[in-house]
Amino acid sequence: SDFALNALHYLRSKGRVGDTVTIVDNNPPSLESGSLNTSDPNITFVQSDFHLYSPPKPFHVTVGLHPCGSLSDQILNLAPAFTLSAILLVPCCYSKCSPALGSGAWLPEGEGGAAMRAVIRLCERNDDPGASGTAMRIVNARRAKAAAAGKAGGSWRFGPREFDREYSAKNQVIVGDRFPEPVPCDDKGDPLCSHALWGRRCKWGADCTFSHAVPERVRMAFATRSEEQKLRVSERNNTPREAPEIPVPDWLRSLKQRHRVLAFDTARFPLRELAAKFLLPPSDDPPSGVTLESLHCFPLDSASPPPPPTLLSSLSFLHGKQALPPAWSAAIDENAKGKHSLERALRETAAYRDFRDAYEALVREVLAPAAREGGGAGGAYAQREPTLRVHLAGQGSARGRIGRHKDADYEGHVAMEVNFWIPLVEVGGSNSLFVESAPGLGDFEAVQLEYGQLLMFDGYSCEHHTVDNESGATRVSIDTRVVPAEGGGGEVLDEALRGKRKGKERALKIGDYAAIYIE
Repeated sequence: SDFALNALHYLRSKGRVGDTVTIVDNNPPSLESGSLNTSDPNITFVQSDFHLYSPPKPFHVTVGLHPCGSLSDQILNLAPAFTLSAILLVPCCYSKCSPALGSGAWLPEGEGGAAMRAVIRLCERNDDPGASGTAMRIVNARRAKAAAAGKAGGSWRFGPREFDREYSAKNQVIVGDRFPEPVPCDDKGDPLCSHALWGRRCKWGADCTFSHAVPERVRMAFATRSEEQKLRVSERNNTPREAPEIPVPDWLRSLKQRHRVLAFDTARFPLRELAAKFLLPPSDDPPSGVTLESLHCFPLDSASPPPPPTLLSSLSFLHGKQALPPAWSAAIDENAKGKHSLERALRETAAYRDFRDAYEALVREVLAPAAREGGGAGGAYAQREPTLRVHLAGQGSARGRIGRHKDADYEGHVAMEVNFWIPLVEVGGSNSLFVESAPGLGDFEAVQLEYGQLLMFDGYSCEHHTVDNESGATRVSIDTRVVPAEGGGGEVLDEALRGKRKGKERALKIGDYAAIYIE
């Protein structure tokens, strides 16, 4: 039940609120214990042997968590017939594998299987992680190859993976994914690796169960398809996406007409302190004395650039790129190529993860309830990452100012959005955000806030902007958007928040910002 609940939580965070999880187990006490731990209507418990189970409808994904012995092989043999997209197995109890129970495709009877049975015994050597890990990889590679070659394999590809051993000694995974069309073969009739077909480096490496000997005629055909696909993607990305008409319920329309200042508990949500851990210079001897308000005094003598790309960019605008250390300039150039290496590096740090956790808690406990006020209970969509902004004191307006705009001017935004602006320092005057009181009035006033206060406003319809920061203090803020899921929109709203198509899936987005669903 823990797995099922976590799976549903993940799916719902991706906006898949109607998906279900079915647990199949032949152990009545396990099923009873699981059913007592959850009352979620989207979780179904079924008592059955797997080889006797017939699902009422196909599954998108079949997952086997530590299926005992040959049960893994039964799943590999049977699941492709009723699984639409993927199969994930974490095998267990290797010593219980038997040809009679379904493992015969890779474990021969008698003397022919003696060597493999010796390898199986090594799988259970928990006192020797190196030996057991190698043995499990060998066994699962044989399993994957047998599954791909079997009748049930068809247009499936199987390969081994693994996760960190600290979670379980049985940390090897077999992953299967379905090809959307018959698998092309090499001159010997062996199925070809999809990565080799498209001219890419195979992610499975030496463990790949498919052939890499791509015939020239096939290579040329896929090279042509690749160019055609690139052209279609380019055309699609350059074609504006028509946003569906979203009905805004009366309660939300009334809510968005009032700009409100809300307070939040800075002890419960210490955003300033957590942001300082990755914004300020590293604490060494002697201390730099820099605070968030004095980030414009950030020392330029460090070999490594500051992690946040927004701070690095602002320092470049303030001092000129030529004044920055070479490594900083190189990082700016690398980020400008669209590789987002700085963002990725920042988001992998423990300091940023702590900051994001506090942000997510703030969204769940303060922002989402405020955006739903008057509309009853229900979920909401929100930006996955907050937008961090740094406007240094003295930073020129031509390079450091957000132009006068409203979110409706940009593709992908919807009228049900509620904007939140959260400064991490005291703001006012030229060191703040200017917002008009109602759409089209143009009566811009600077927002006066202290740390611990935030502004909730209709940034979709009301224009807002900043000006030259002449206050002598740097402004650090985050902003985000929340879209109530209840009270209007339904499936149309969910579709509107799906970004431009990427492969077969559409990522949840609010404008250009990746989004999550919050219950």
